[in-house]
This record gives sequence, C-alpha cells and structure tokens, in this order.
Amino acid sequence: MSTAVITLFDTHMIAAIITRFTANVIAIVIARLTANMIAMIVTGLTTHMIAMIVTGLTTHVIAMIVTGLTANVVAMIITRFSMVAATPRVGVAFVAAA
Repeated sequence: MSTAVITLFDTHMIAAIITRFTANVIAIVIARLTANMIAMIVTGLTTHMIAMIVTGLTTHVIAMIVTGLTANVVAMIITRFSMVAATPRVGVAFVAAA
C-alpha cells in the first residue's frame, strides 16, 4: 500500500510541482510584501502600532498626519459619534436644554 502511494508521486511529478514555483514566482510573492507588512507578520502588530513604536506618536496623532484631519474629526471617525456625542458636556447641555 505504501509503495503504491509513493509511486503516485514519483520524482518527475515532484519535480513538476516544485518547478511551478520557480525562483521568479517566489521573488514576486516576497516583493509584494513591504517592510511594514513583513514587520506585521513577524511581530503580529498592526501598521499603526508599528508606526507608534517607530515614531513615538499616538494612533490619533498618526491618523491626523495620515488623513490631514483634526483630532476631533479623527475621534468622530474612530468612535462613530457625532461632534455632540464626542463632547459629553455639550451633549449633556443639549439634553438638558431639550
């Protein structure tokens, strides 16, 4: 039984399988991964976390730099709240006024 399984994958078939992944294909796969992506895979960290470690900036500051938005707008996007919800005191004032 074991010999039958071995003969299914003789040296020629194994060679054919291996040659489908030539050095060029492997190089293309590797080249598609940027330094950040490789660092993410190795460390298990996200790009923001890596950027935080490298630059010493917080995620909000990085998001502000990348998007060109202010801290309030970034906070609104991250929290998915309106400006009123993002500022509790103003929100309470609106509720009290209503």
